[in-house]
Amino acid sequence: MQKSDTRILVTHVGSLPRGERLTDLLIEDELGHGVDRSTLTEEIERRVAYVMQKQHAAGIDIANDGEQGR
Repeated sequence: MQKSDTRILVTHVGSLPRGERLTDLLIEDELGHGVDRSTLTEEIERRVAYVMQKQHAAGIDIANDGEQGR
């Protein structure tokens, strides 16, 4: 766990917005429409990298995946 003796570290809780492609893939998967698992995994990984970068750019000390795969 990260800690600081000089300031309160910033994080957030909850889901961050998903991109349209990931949203579509998750819906299709939920409906049982045979989404390719590797395509879904790659898109989740791409979106996690994106939201992590955005959190760091915003000054978030303790970033997370923003529940991109949910």
